[in-house]
Amino acid sequence: MLSWERPIYLWNCLDSFYRSTKLPCKFILSDNASEDPGVSTVIKGFQRRNFFYAVHMEEKNDPMRIPKMIEAYWDQIEDFFVIVETDIEILPPPDKCWLELMSSYMREDPTIGAIGSRVYQPDFISKEEARTLEPDLTEEKLDFLIKTNAPMRSYQNTNEKLIAPHNPPLRLLMLRKKAYEEVGFDRDKIIHKKLLKNGWKSLISTEVAHRHLSLLNIYDYPQYSKSKREAFFSRDHYKKK
Repeated sequence: MLSWERPIYLWNCLDSFYRSTKLPCKFILSDNASEDPGVSTVIKGFQRRNFFYAVHMEEKNDPMRIPKMIEAYWDQIEDFFVIVETDIEILPPPDKCWLELMSSYMREDPTIGAIGSRVYQPDFISKEEARTLEPDLTEEKLDFLIKTNAPMRSYQNTNEKLIAPHNPPLRLLMLRKKAYEEVGFDRDKIIHKKLLKNGWKSLISTEVAHRHLSLLNIYDYPQYSKSKREAFFSRDHYKKK
């Protein structure tokens, strides 16, 4: 699990996993040098709940934090592992464990390299509503805050349990260890393309959903910085992509 700033969303994320995960697993959190003191308060609260296997409070905001953490715990990973960015809330089906459900599909089909969860559609905000909230924002900033052009805005009305209309988002992504060995870490779209190129399936579960809380930035964190986010992804590994 990777956290950075926005303690309201972090608490909601951790609480949702704390309450809905029934299959035994190890939660490892790395905080990517948050400056908001509320972040450490939230993390300490869940440490008191004995939720985490390990917590790493990093001193540097590093775009390669996730692969570094995977490498550090590589020998403890068995067949699968899950990457979680903590601006989500997990919404599993009633009376089912999201982790057990997703891992069961991976075990049933050894050609699946990755499974992500679908985005909870009602959190997408219309541009008209966003404009009433922030009448002075530029079009670019407004589009950034509500993710106007996100492919996930297109709802997939289907009875299929696993679909592939676009790449599964990295915010909640289960990966097969063997597949990750082949493709490594990157942005979610590139991981998806590499998996397909190498003959793996890269799918989205329609049963397991997540609320992408960043869609609500315009309410809770309207000053969320596009320039800082872009600067983060332009450094090191990502600047070559």
